[in-house]
Amino acid sequence: MVRQNGNTLAILNNTSLPQINGTVWNDLDNSGTQNNSEQGLSNWRVYLDQNQNNQWDANEQSTLTNSLGNYSFSGLNPQDNYYIAVEGFNGWQKNVSFGK
Repeated sequence: MVRQNGNTLAILNNTSLPQINGTVWNDLDNSGTQNNSEQGLSNWRVYLDQNQNNQWDANEQSTLTNSLGNYSFSGLNPQDNYYIAVEGFNGWQKNVSFGK
């Protein structure tokens, strides 16, 4: 709330909610950092593993990466912790841990 001389001039509300953005890519050199030569991976399921069981459950929010390997979760509660995970494919392994 903004006041001047006892009068309310404006009521300010922060309506933007937190979001999580990232990229899934083929880390050819195992550096943990995406280089220009390392392509993003499309159609990989990224999910919020809220029960931390390392598998996507139907009640957990998820999204598929776009053609550049990017994903986004928006409208998140700022009071909650979120555990990000990727549903892997046979023959692939994760070499960078996702945080909360």
